[in-house]
Amino acid sequence: MTLEAWFAALADGGEVLEPLAARAWDDHDGQVRDRFGVHCLIGYQG
Repeated sequence: MTLEAWFAALADGGEVLEPLAARAWDDHDGQVRDRFGVHCLIGYQG
């Protein structure tokens, strides 16, 4: 499963707070609240 698919699965029935996106420091991250109300910050380098 790709990170994008994992992020989308967490957002299913929940809420995307900040979409996955490239950041100025050359990393990628996004935030999602899943259907249970758990807030997740998902990130990766590169």
